[in-house]
Amino acid sequence: MWWIAIVKGRAPRLLPRSHWSSPVVNEWALIHIDMGKYYTAILVMFTFSLFTLSGTGQTKCVALAQGLHSGLPDSTNALIAGKLEALIESSWAKAIDTTLVDHEDYDFNLNFLIGLPSFTRPDSAHRHLQPRLVNIYPLGGACYALQLAYVGEGELAGLLSLYSCVNNGRVTFGSPLRYNTFGWKVQQVGTLTLHYRDTFNEARAALFHTKNTQMAERLALPVRRWEMYLSRNFQESRQLQGVTFEARWNGEVGRGDINDPRFLFPVMGNEDYTHDLLHIYAAEIRGRARNAIECGLAYLWTNVDYVDSAGHSPDLNELLPMFRRYLEAHPTDLLQLFEEDPPDRLLPYGAPMRTSVRQIMGGLIWERLYREKGTEGVRDLLRCGRGSDNLFTALDRLLGINRGNFDREVRGMLGK
Repeated sequence: MWWIAIVKGRAPRLLPRSHWSSPVVNEWALIHIDMGKYYTAILVMFTFSLFTLSGTGQTKCVALAQGLHSGLPDSTNALIAGKLEALIESSWAKAIDTTLVDHEDYDFNLNFLIGLPSFTRPDSAHRHLQPRLVNIYPLGGACYALQLAYVGEGELAGLLSLYSCVNNGRVTFGSPLRYNTFGWKVQQVGTLTLHYRDTFNEARAALFHTKNTQMAERLALPVRRWEMYLSRNFQESRQLQGVTFEARWNGEVGRGDINDPRFLFPVMGNEDYTHDLLHIYAAEIRGRARNAIECGLAYLWTNVDYVDSAGHSPDLNELLPMFRRYLEAHPTDLLQLFEEDPPDRLLPYGAPMRTSVRQIMGGLIWERLYREKGTEGVRDLLRCGRGSDNLFTALDRLLGINRGNFDREVRGMLGK
């Protein structure tokens, strides 16, 4: 005869009847369990824990779906569910339990799992959404696919897949990326390792290598090496990593994704995915405070962060003729245009969506700064801090550009 002991301040425990009066058990309730239905007992334990711990301000991190039928032994279900609970709890505490991280592609899996708390937006009370384990199935070799559903305020917020392996009682978790890309081709192009299904654009991959090397050298930083997984759009790149659905990105296709320290999922499969590399390198210099025109440096040395209708990301030299045509058709004060930065003004002129007129002007400023002050000047401006006031204080000191002469100075760089 077995019982579930609902213990004040502790998780429920499955105990033989002979042990329920132990002094370590300050029970609130005892529930009889038929061991022929042990798996049902596990579900009951999770259900009761949600109710009993809520009164103490605690909440179980993971719930089990009612009617979960994995086809696995109950002991395996219980082992995986228990370790999954520990994983989610440690991620919420911002102290991930690294013993639970799959060591194959460890860096990728660690960063993927650290990001679990931000996978879905918190609810209106700013609480983490509780995942519900809705599916477990074997993948072979004592490894399993886990599917988690996140529901917030009555709406589906996300669906997440994890890869889990059990070895001599030790359970690990990670992204299913390796499983989902099994059989893909791999090609080395300089500092870039490409993972792809059928083919890739060799010219763009070579351009990636060149830009990656040049920007690191210009910033006096070590050149980094990268791994890129080519997918057709943002939704597919997320699904490769295990994010089946996330409500906040519903319908979004034209974004890229990065799992630092080296894993890239480019915008619409564009091998020349170098814009965000600039920000990663710059962060080594300026910390977390990105200045108001850092994207302009990316426009100058790499490209914009979106693609045009041909899948190409233009750079500053390609954007300048579009910007000049816009100014001819819309005479305006450049400082006002810089500070307002109205969106998508260059779309009718052939620029990709979300191309910023502020960053185009910023690119011109960076070009002059690098020409006159070199690497140290660029590093100095990168560290100026957030906001326009900090930016103009630094520009006045480095180049003599301020709000009073901004229009004249930038027009001079434009040749207008």
